[in-house]
Amino acid sequence: CKSRTVFCAHTKKSTFLGLKGKFTMIDDLFEKARKLPGCVTFPPAEPEQFKTVDSFLSSRKFAALPDDYRKFLRLSNGYIFNGIEFMGTVVHQRIEKRYVFPDIIQINKPYSKYEYFREKMLIGRVSESFIIYDRLNASYALIDRINLRTRIELKSFADLFLGLLKLTETDS
Repeated sequence: CKSRTVFCAHTKKSTFLGLKGKFTMIDDLFEKARKLPGCVTFPPAEPEQFKTVDSFLSSRKFAALPDDYRKFLRLSNGYIFNGIEFMGTVVHQRIEKRYVFPDIIQINKPYSKYEYFREKMLIGRVSESFIIYDRLNASYALIDRINLRTRIELKSFADLFLGLLKLTETDS
């Protein structure tokens, strides 16, 4: 991988979550990750939900949902684990936690007036960072919420997902 990071799911071997060898499919990684204690997943996204998000993103000049993130949302329409949050196509009411988990539209709406976010899209957050997709660079990035500096940049969602999960493994 030609990424500014130490994680690369496609070229480096890993034993994270008991998976040995190379990761190329988000399905395999998700199947293991969803079983982690405390992980919250949601029902898969529906085609109509994608249409609503696509319409919002294009009308505000955000990047379109990339194919690999769509694939992830077809597995779970949002994801929460150990401070990692990936937004889905709908808002989720977590009544037992007294928490409303925003969707892609809600998390992006406040940023539609800023030039920096043109052709980009927020897909999640981790602690004091945003997780974005940048269409022009065809990459995912973890950026600082305050100064918007890139901390990590990766070419695939699988690489990003794996890298973030590895970070939570070392925090434990």
